[in-house]
Amino acid sequence: MLTDILKSLGITLSISFLVSLALTLLGASFWPCFILVTVIQFIVWRGFEYVVSVRTAIRARELEDEVMK
Repeated sequence: MLTDILKSLGITLSISFLVSLALTLLGASFWPCFILVTVIQFIVWRGFEYVVSVRTAIRARELEDEVMK
């Protein structure tokens, strides 16, 4: 479990580092870009989790309705 968390954080921070490095080459400051990209990744992930959970709940409800018929 801990290794999964560390792996996910490593991937997130690596992506943030690479995007921030690319933006630094374009003249942006590294740390604000790094923080912004990291936050955006977490927001996108939470949105993805929400969509998946809603779709799962809807599908479970549909299956439950089919069984009740």
